Amino acid sequence: MRNNIAIKKLIEFLEYKMNDIAQTLNMSFSSDLKIEDIEKELEEDESYKSIVHEYGFMDRLVSLLSNIDDPHYKDDVITDDFKDLSDCLVESPLKKNERFDIVMMLIKRNIDNNLTTDDRNILILDGPMLSKSGISLEILDKLVKKNKLNTIMNEMSEEELTAEEKEIKEKIFSIAKDTDLSIGEKYAKNHKILEQLYFNNIDGYDSEDIKSIILALKNISISDEICDDIEYILNRNLTRRVKKQKREVTVHFSDSNKKESKKYISDKEYKEIKKELKKYIDLYTMMPTRDLSEEEVMYCANLLLKIGTEENLVKTLFFRSEKTANIKGNPIGTYNKIYDKLKFYEDGLLLQESMAVVNDYIREVFISTDDDYYFWKEQIAFELTNIINMLPKSYKYEIEKAKTYSKK
Repeated sequence: MRNNIAIKKLIEFLEYKMNDIAQTLNMSFSSDLKIEDIEKELEEDESYKSIVHEYGFMDRLVSLLSNIDDPHYKDDVITDDFKDLSDCLVESPLKKNERFDIVMMLIKRNIDNNLTTDDRNILILDGPMLSKSGISLEILDKLVKKNKLNTIMNEMSEEELTAEEKEIKEKIFSIAKDTDLSIGEKYAKNHKILEQLYFNNIDGYDSEDIKSIILALKNISISDEICDDIEYILNRNLTRRVKKQKREVTVHFSDSNKKESKKYISDKEYKEIKKELKKYIDLYTMMPTRDLSEEEVMYCANLLLKIGTEENLVKTLFFRSEKTANIKGNPIGTYNKIYDKLKFYEDGLLLQESMAVVNDYIREVFISTDDDYYFWKEQIAFELTNIINMLPKSYKYEIEKAKTYSKK
């Protein structure tokens, strides 16, 4: 599932930044912000180039993200703009995992658009190149927004092109003749590395692969700060995967549990406990004799432990009594119900950041409009499902809770 929260947050941030830039430029130009006005001004003043470049990149990125699922925009990609993307992400309010999701989503989009094809000539167009060719920013902007540039260059025959389109194609080919395609080849090579080591190997990469992945990201101009975020997420996911495969979870118990002494009960109490248990479960199969509440299951587990029942049999009771959580219907209620369990496994499974994300989303629910409520609820359910899927089926939490449970 795509991280729609990260996309929405980034679009809102970019639009805020673009509005600031537009106001600055409008004050300078004393006119509406139009590409032809900017182009004319650039001929006279070098100081505007960086801010206009920044605005142009943000405008294209907003268009790409806003139309991410629209098949008409499937060819929109980020190629030589990863440095600009990095700068935006560093300045944005996005968290580490959200930055990770945005970068990997855009790289995957490049791969899906065959940027890794070995025999493909890739021409990276930038401002100076276009300026030499004579293609105006206004024309280029229209072509990009209509997703027509790739069609003109690669899909339409000469007979299908208009006179203006033929001229554009000739001008771009003239750039290609004088341009070192090694830059484009470098991008293709490093996207191929990312495809092989990460996207084709999400559940199998190791620590050495991570080093190669980070090097490939740096080679396509992802900044050091964003690479640090990505490396953290990759290592965190690797650690979780290894722990899950080995079914080893590091859990810390209080001193009182460690020093727990064995308690003996009388024959009379033993018989009374067994008689009580028979009201709820079959003592041979651990199968509940009726639909039990969570409190009743915990009460039975506590009684079973009191009479010296092996923990594996008690775990069988938990397994047979387990119910599917209503995550989609009531994600916040589910989160509150299992919060103590998540805290129990928090350190061993590195759940801190994932739980922080859920907490942020819950805060958004309480300040959101009616239109946004269901959006945030869906995102909480998505994140919570991922967390629950990380939890082991060892029932260690339930056993420890049962040891100290008392019926209310």
